[in-house]
Amino acid sequence: CGPSRSTNRWGVRTSDWSPAPGVDGRICEPGHHYEWAFLLDRWARLTDRAPPAAAARLIAFADRHGCDGRRGVVVNAVLADGTVANAGGKVVKNAAGFPFHRLMVGALGAFGVMVELSFKVFPRPRTTRTLRVRREGLKEALADLERLRLLPLDLLALDLVPPATLELRLGGFERSVEARLKRLQDLLGDGEVLAEDEAHWEAVRDLGFLEGSPIWVKVPAKPHLIPRLEALPLGPRRYLDGGEVLYAGTTEEGLKALREEGLPHLVLRGAEAPLFPEPQGAFFAGVKKALDPKGRFPLG
Repeated sequence: CGPSRSTNRWGVRTSDWSPAPGVDGRICEPGHHYEWAFLLDRWARLTDRAPPAAAARLIAFADRHGCDGRRGVVVNAVLADGTVANAGGKVVKNAAGFPFHRLMVGALGAFGVMVELSFKVFPRPRTTRTLRVRREGLKEALADLERLRLLPLDLLALDLVPPATLELRLGGFERSVEARLKRLQDLLGDGEVLAEDEAHWEAVRDLGFLEGSPIWVKVPAKPHLIPRLEALPLGPRRYLDGGEVLYAGTTEEGLKALREEGLPHLVLRGAEAPLFPEPQGAFFAGVKKALDPKGRFPLG
């Protein structure tokens, strides 16, 4: 008898991982081409190597044969010669179609209960370093923040701690981390290096810097909005993800100021109304009617 065969979502292969005979062995999935190209590029950056040529070939094949231009999505599978084998339109990480998982999370329980969750995880970095750089004022810190956002540095974290401190975290193999840290120091100045930084970032993840504040809020932000936010009567705060989101502690006065400025926010602790502005309009009502027609799940 011939070699055994196994079937999975990536097609059919024999027990020695060579392609199976016939059509099964010729199936390629463009969504995974993009994913593996991303992973190869990330590996190259973390190890301070040039991106493998295979990554460019994967993207070129998927672009040429795997995109449905009419619908603007990536097809499920094509054969090795580019013939479409399945045009269902499914693609890795919900890159096409409506991101339903984000809808459910952002709805704060208004549409239903999530009873099973799946996560994609990456290996823990072997080495991490944190560079803390203080600037004279917010204007200088924001200028550095904007510059860092555009550079291919593959940072684990890029945070702004008011009034004018930047914290950058690197991770990966030790040689690569030290080389990238040196590049950052050449760019920004020496700063303060935290070699043992795990406890620091664990406290950030747990929002420990908000402890003692009666109200905790999460505010969507952009670097150009930060001066406007800094003018408000907020308490301890931190801008995460390159200035994309603000976590702040505040009081009723600060909460009122956010609402008077018309700034959307989510209350994490300390106030009854969790979301500002309240969801309205045909979209929310239509989704609510479809997913929770009996109105069993109140917002928040």
